[in-house]
Amino acid sequence: MEAARIFDELFTRARETDEFEYACALLRVRGMEDVGWDPLEETAALFNDVASLLQTPLNDYARIRLGLLLYSHLTEVDAIYLILVNMVEITAGERYTMDPFHDLYRPTGRPRFEQYPPSAKRVAERVKERAAARGCDELVELLDWFFNDTVRNAFFHSNYVLFGDEFRSREGTFVGKDGVRSSSMKLEEIVDLINRGMTFYQAFVETYDKHRGSYTEEKQIRGRIGADGSEQDVTLMASPERGLYGFRG
Repeated sequence: MEAARIFDELFTRARETDEFEYACALLRVRGMEDVGWDPLEETAALFNDVASLLQTPLNDYARIRLGLLLYSHLTEVDAIYLILVNMVEITAGERYTMDPFHDLYRPTGRPRFEQYPPSAKRVAERVKERAAARGCDELVELLDWFFNDTVRNAFFHSNYVLFGDEFRSREGTFVGKDGVRSSSMKLEEIVDLINRGMTFYQAFVETYDKHRGSYTEEKQIRGRIGADGSEQDVTLMASPERGLYGFRG
């Protein structure tokens, strides 16, 4: 699966459709916020920490457990899904939205602090739904290739056992390549899934950094920032060291 190419083509299409909305998606615009509140930075730190540990002398089970911790974390990274769904919608002429999954919170009609956030499975399904509707079929395939909710759920709920050459779960139902349902997976398949998760994440970060870093100086564009949605001049702020870091009207 050519994850980096799929991400890059999606980002490029969004930029060509509406550069201002694309820039907002890259910046993950959320209004005023102090430093130290970006979970994507913590994910990068965790990824590097666990990847380093995986290179040390470990027994096979310990390596798989650490890999599952990393994989399961990567399936939950909201910022990735937020950027992807926004890029998909921007390619269709829609505008960037700060909270694209707001309707998935439950129970409805309550203040956000009284609601439960949607599961990673539901968020991923929403991204796939929008991608399919916008003709981004390769992104749908990529998400299916990366995301295994049964494994993630079994690990996060401590409902699994590593035994012999299998990953087992009493509550989980795994579907093999042959379509056969089972309560276990071979560990070689688990290792492959972990590697897929790492590849997915690395390809996303590589694309994200590449596109933000493609801006090295200020650039004036048009953007729909008028109170009535009208276009006005917008200056994208960037530097060689930071890439794209903001905008002003």
